Amino acid sequence: MYTKRQRKAYLLRWNPNISPYSRERYEEDFTHYLKTGHEPEDMNWTIYEHSEVKSGDIYFMAQVGCKVNGIVWAGFLEDEPYDMEDYKGRKLPRKFIDITYFFMQNIDNKMILTANRLKEVVPEIDWDKGPSGILLSPEVAEKLAMEVVNQLLHAEEDENLKFAEYEEKQGIIEDIVGYLCPRFKQRLYESNRIDKQYQEMLKDENAFNVTDATIKYDEQKATTNTSIEDIAILEKRKCTRILRGMLEEHITLILNS
Repeated sequence: MYTKRQRKAYLLRWNPNISPYSRERYEEDFTHYLKTGHEPEDMNWTIYEHSEVKSGDIYFMAQVGCKVNGIVWAGFLEDEPYDMEDYKGRKLPRKFIDITYFFMQNIDNKMILTANRLKEVVPEIDWDKGPSGILLSPEVAEKLAMEVVNQLLHAEEDENLKFAEYEEKQGIIEDIVGYLCPRFKQRLYESNRIDKQYQEMLKDENAFNVTDATIKYDEQKATTNTSIEDIAILEKRKCTRILRGMLEEHITLILNS
């Protein structure tokens, strides 16, 4: 399902004042997510720039048209874009794509990843309006990803923020940086901030492929004044945590059946 290429990032947009996905529906999904750790089922979204999307690309969902705007959830794009029809059987003008979740937040209360802050750090993105499903350039994607993970690094789960059950906060942070930040990984490599086991592998292979590398960090070092730049090191990419979690759940179901 997931591709071995440099992942792309997309900005999806949600205006709960006009979207078929209502505020009430979101609150129901969020409450369920808090209680169970399971993401909303059968979720899809419109994607405007869909020609290059691949399963495993990452999206950030921006709430717009509200008192507090900003990123309210994020995750992987799944499978391929597809057409949908309205209740009269007419094909809708936009493509749709299935989505998974890294986290969900009640941005009005949690107040992280707000548009006011993101406008300062990533002014290339219109945080107030626009179509849903905009492909971000590699440079903008990396800038946004670094800002997202540095805010999440110091965010604790509570009644207004929930991380995915399989990934958990550390795994999500490592995945976002690992998939969207090749320049940062290159800097880590040039600074020799590399896991010892990975250093040995690089000696044998005599090559460094930035796409095959990912990052890890020591969560205990994520103190108040640190950023991911301070505590990350490179390691060899392994099976994605979400796939590993799905496999473990499947094995558990078989053993208990």
